[in-house]
Amino acid sequence: MVETEHPMYDFDRAIEPLHGLPPIVGRDGSSTWLRTPAHVRLARLPLPSTLDDHLVVAADTHLDSRAEQVVLGTSRSSGTALVLRVNTDGVPGRVSFLLRDEDGRTLEAHADGSRSIARRLVVSAKPAENSVDFYEIQPWASPNPALPLVTCPTVRESPARFAFDAAAALGGFYEDDVLRGPFGGRIGEVFIATGEPHVLALAACSSNPTGLSHAALRDPSAEHLDVFRRGLRRLRSWTSGPMSVDDMGDASILLWSWLFDRKTPVLVRLARGYGVQLWMPGPSERARRYEEAVLASGPVVLVQGGTGPESPMGFSWLTLEEWQRTPVLHAQGHAVSARDFIRFVRNKLGAGHFDETQRDEPQKRLLEVTTGLELGNEGALEFQMRHLASQVLLATSVARLEAIAGS
Repeated sequence: MVETEHPMYDFDRAIEPLHGLPPIVGRDGSSTWLRTPAHVRLARLPLPSTLDDHLVVAADTHLDSRAEQVVLGTSRSSGTALVLRVNTDGVPGRVSFLLRDEDGRTLEAHADGSRSIARRLVVSAKPAENSVDFYEIQPWASPNPALPLVTCPTVRESPARFAFDAAAALGGFYEDDVLRGPFGGRIGEVFIATGEPHVLALAACSSNPTGLSHAALRDPSAEHLDVFRRGLRRLRSWTSGPMSVDDMGDASILLWSWLFDRKTPVLVRLARGYGVQLWMPGPSERARRYEEAVLASGPVVLVQGGTGPESPMGFSWLTLEEWQRTPVLHAQGHAVSARDFIRFVRNKLGAGHFDETQRDEPQKRLLEVTTGLELGNEGALEFQMRHLASQVLLATSVARLEAIAGS
């Protein structure tokens, strides 16, 4: 069983980095959430004292707000410094890079990218030529992820002699070994290297499993945000304790409107507008194999229940397309997916529409085997609906949509 509030994803009270979060761009990898003073300390940056070739810094970022954030960096007073900032000067989408050598000579520039919250940034600097190129290579960047953004240089002094022997930070920066910030958000796929940036190859490897687009990027209206916040309060109330039959009906209407409405799915459209991948918690491969073994014995009914951080066999992050097809109930050999279960409660049991005549065989079997069946102090259907609501709440939390909307 999965509790709504889990320490692994309790962003408000976290004092350490939160690991195991879904990827920011593409399907592969994972991400870590940090908020100053929580950070990752690096003893030093693995860079040479001379930078004759390109210096490449790359990171996936998914920030909690559009305020200025420091992704990584190190600095010594009047000495070597390397700092990567995003939303510089409070300008949404702006990324800036500072490189300073031991003699105080500086190369600094910025560029304005998209308004997407989730971004895959690549910075390529060649100090000897006073050049800095910025790339934003997630597939929903525009017009072409493989083309550099328009660079605006601010200082060009040809830095040449470096000493990268001081501590550096991810999620902030160290200045004379003192942590500075701010940073709040998720970070992943960080690398620092010298040599050609290979932007074309990196862009080609950056997938788009949730179907985001640059054309859909837009801040939500005040009305959209109000609908989202009111729905979020209701979700929390339903998942804080046993769910009643009335709550189950109400939850089916809200979940359908958030996820599957043909014109304006509230949650999905919010994520797309912010340029954020929406990941849902689903069963792990091990859990799927176990379920297959149980089903081979022909149980009358099987209720999936909760899927998430406390699942005894682990869990995995799924796209909405994958999640909606995942079976959550099995009744006498018939599988009922998450989407079909929500639709059944909404369209057949009276939440949005009542229909006791035109029900297909799986729906009839489902009612037959769950009537009178209780799990703890909840009916089987209410139990399962509460856990689906919890999964949607977890997905919303991990996507940081409430934090972004509040900023």
